[in-house]
Amino acid sequence: MANWRLLLAQGKTHLVNLNAEKQELPGLGSFHSAVLRAAPLGEEFDLVLGVMIPGYATYCSVQDAMVYRDARDVPIEPEDRRLLSLAVDSRGVPRDELLRRSGLDPDTFKKMLSRLYHSLHMVRTPRGYYRTLPVQRILNRDEARFRVVKRLILQFGVVSAERLGQLVKGEVPMAELRAILAQLEREGVLIKGFLQEGDATLMWLLKEDLQRVRGHVFQGSFVLHQADRLAHYFATEIRQEFGLGACYVIYSGTQRTGAFKMSRRSKDAIITRFIGNLHERHVIEAWARQWRLNLEWDLELEESQPLLANDSDSKRGEHSPAPAEA
Repeated sequence: MANWRLLLAQGKTHLVNLNAEKQELPGLGSFHSAVLRAAPLGEEFDLVLGVMIPGYATYCSVQDAMVYRDARDVPIEPEDRRLLSLAVDSRGVPRDELLRRSGLDPDTFKKMLSRLYHSLHMVRTPRGYYRTLPVQRILNRDEARFRVVKRLILQFGVVSAERLGQLVKGEVPMAELRAILAQLEREGVLIKGFLQEGDATLMWLLKEDLQRVRGHVFQGSFVLHQADRLAHYFATEIRQEFGLGACYVIYSGTQRTGAFKMSRRSKDAIITRFIGNLHERHVIEAWARQWRLNLEWDLELEESQPLLANDSDSKRGEHSPAPAEA
């Protein structure tokens, strides 16, 4: 799998493939789909589904889910113990069966199950059944949060404290985030500075990437899925640029050049709102072919997006590799 990061070169932000032999953008979406299509695969690797950090439904190993649970550190209520005791089987229990065994009324059961699921005391198997995690803690809360935040930083490569705070949606207080950044700086993992051209925000960059950014600027076009972590990282900028709320974004090189909203049922996809030009339409159509979607256009809104000013961007469609989804 290609190793993509946000990096900086000549004071500007770039998407960089650190394993340049693969010209594709990996996305959790493809792996997520594979698990859904083949539940035995998820069981073979002992995967579970839960609300991790950031707070989105995510597949991961049982061991990783325990780290996220320890980082969230939500105590169990006394009345939760009976429900938890009914789902200790690692194969999981269907929701209806769990309700029947619990003897609770549906409303009480729903609230209790939601609380346990969002606190990661209960997760779901690849088949959608509910199960508990092993009860022992792996790490204390501070160690678990450090590990979770460090993993996020390693995924992005360049971060600011403010954007990290937006990404974790307040689950880790800003003071703790800054302390973690400072510790990683002391350990020689990160360096900091005013690294982005025209931006006074203090940024942190992986020290090992300093010598790798030159000459590896991403070229090409792709569709960024609205559920991708990169989309959440740039959520504020995307809303300001396109005014569509949660949407799919089209990148040409490292620039956001278009966006669209789409309704989807199985393999049928309908574009309902679109901002962009002819090149962006071609990127969407190539992306739909790649994912074998039956694409239709039924636009409530279509706006032209001004082309980028420099000459290389005006020719971006001529030399771009096949679009891919992040």
